[in-house]
Parts: sequence; structure tokens; C-alpha cells
Amino acid sequence: MSTASKPTIIVAAISSRIYVEAAVKAGYDVIAIDAFVDTDVEKLAKKCFQVRLIENQLDGNQLVEILDYLNLRDVVGFCYGAGFERHTNLLAEINKRMRVLGNPPSVIDHCKLPAKFFTICKQLHIGFPEVSYQAPVVGKDWLAKRVGGSGGGHIKLLDDTPVSHNADMYYQKRMQGMPISCLFLASKHEVGVVGVNEQWFDSSNTEPYRYGGAVSHADINPKAKLRLVGYVKQLADALGLIGINSCDAICNGEEVYVLEINPRLSASMDLYRNNNLMEKHIAASLMTLEASEMALVNNLETSFAHQIVYATHPLKIKNDIIWPEWVRDIPNAGNQLYEGMPVCTVIAEAESAAHAKTLVADRVSILKRF
Repeated sequence: MSTASKPTIIVAAISSRIYVEAAVKAGYDVIAIDAFVDTDVEKLAKKCFQVRLIENQLDGNQLVEILDYLNLRDVVGFCYGAGFERHTNLLAEINKRMRVLGNPPSVIDHCKLPAKFFTICKQLHIGFPEVSYQAPVVGKDWLAKRVGGSGGGHIKLLDDTPVSHNADMYYQKRMQGMPISCLFLASKHEVGVVGVNEQWFDSSNTEPYRYGGAVSHADINPKAKLRLVGYVKQLADALGLIGINSCDAICNGEEVYVLEINPRLSASMDLYRNNNLMEKHIAASLMTLEASEMALVNNLETSFAHQIVYATHPLKIKNDIIWPEWVRDIPNAGNQLYEGMPVCTVIAEAESAAHAKTLVADRVSILKRF
């Protein structure tokens, strides 16, 4: 007696494990396309393909070649994470071959082109740090950000020296406060907030705002949380967002200042594993998600944290490493990593955000002694 085959989706991102894991849990066979193809992805996905990164974006030519090689007839759709922000035309090209799930290129452009996004924020009376599209005369207390950048590695802190303007950059006033994010699900019916997270940096000499990690159920001012949720719902409606998205912001007391919307699958999905988020993302994209299915489990009994471990020097992954069970995104033995590359991800769960954050930091310290 034959078993019915599972539906298949393609998942593509700079690092795809979180989304592949969520899709497999939701009952899909997955074809994974990313820049690393670590051991986790190899175990989870039906097929894996590795593509180059060009300026922290997936190589579009190589990706299209892979799609043209595959039989796409029975594939439900194409889900994407980070790696397309600066080349939304690539998603339009992919959509000619198969259905792209999530936000279309026009919506991504409205989110990731700062002149469009912050104009919308201003119209909605949503707070955000001061923005300039020309280099400030005095750089102190200003940040230079790359249009369409992700992961924080593109953000530079300016100083008192003269600034040479780059057409790919915009500039934003630095603000004090806690970096936070809001993971949410948007459908034709409503917007459901999955959770609000604290984020932190893993600074290096060249990348002071490089993404370090996050913890769910952040302990922030209740009024600030309500304000952030309100902003998210306003923006989701104004931008026409669909599926899983996230919003980055700065929290300072009761005040919240929006930094950006990430109109794609978010790494913070890793912190909420009991909501079947990939299934809901796909259903929302296909317009089949019913209002009754928008309910999201918001378990406050435990918090999850994850933190990326970056290479501090060139290294080759040894084949005799026994990786702890709390490590994800494990690189293949023999991989050669250069300084600044992500090595793996460490996870932790505890009864509060503070304890989960401490535990994940302790585990990172243990791992770095390997």
C-alpha cells in the first residue's frame, strides 16, 4: 500500500534552517537553497542546493539556474527569507516559474526603500529616528545604513570626520534604548502578533551592529509594547503585508521608534516553535487562512533564546567535534571559515527572558572553548 506523497515547497534564504525546520514540521517536503547548506539542512530537506553570496545577497543567476534544473510542476510555492532585499526583481523572475509565497516585490520595495517607508511612517504618525538621504555634515551620533541591508553587518557608526555620500546608503540618528523586534502574521482578515523580542549585537571591529541574537517575550514597558503592536498593525494595513513579517525598533522607556519592517520570513521564528508558523504563512499567502486559524499560542511560561557564534579567526571545522545538543546550524566537517563568518547557532530555553538570555550566553562561552 503506497503512502501519499507530501506537498513540496522551496525555501531559499541566506541561512534556511529555521524555515526548513518549520516547513518539515508543517508536513512539507522541502527543497532548500541557501549559502551554507549546513548539516541540519541536509538532514531535514529532501534536496539541498548551495548558492554564492554577492554583497550579502543570494546570487540570482545561480538561483535561477537551480530552479530551471528542477521539476517545479508539483511544487506548492517558493518561500524566502533574507537574501532578496536589494534585488526584488529576482523574486519577480522566480514568480514567472512558480508561485512566490509571501509579499510581492512592490511591497518589499515600499518596506526596504527608506524614502518610501519613512514617508508612510510619517503619514501614520509612527515614531522613528531622524533620517537623512544625504551624508550629514557632522557624522557624530549618525549611522550609515545600506539600502536593503539585513543582519546589521552593513551598519556603520559615523564620527566627526567628513562623510562621503554613497548612493546605496542612507543615514539615521543613533538612539539610546533596547533593540527589539515584533514577529507577526498578516492575513486578509487581520494581524496576529506572535511575540515581542529583545535583540542584541555581536560587535566586531568592522561590524559594530552585527546581529548577535534574540530572546522571546522581552521584558519591556507594557505601554511601549502596546505602542509597538499598534504601529505594526498600522504598517501591515498600509503596506498590504501578507504572511510572516517582523518589525525592528528601539524601545526607550514608554517610547518606541520603528527602524524597519522585514517583509519576509524572520529568524525570530526560531523562538516560537508551537504556532505552526510556516503552515500559516503559506495559507495566508494562498489566501486560504481562515480567521479562526489566526489564533497564536503565546506561552509565557518559557522564553527561547538563540545566539549566532561567529568565527573570530580563520578556522577549519574538525571532523571529531562532538556538538552539544543545544547547537544548531552545524557546519560540515572540513568547511573552511574565515573571520566574521557564522559558525553555528546556540539555543536555550528558560522560565524568563532574562534567564534564557543568560543561559544562551553561558553556552556560547562553553562552545568558544572547544
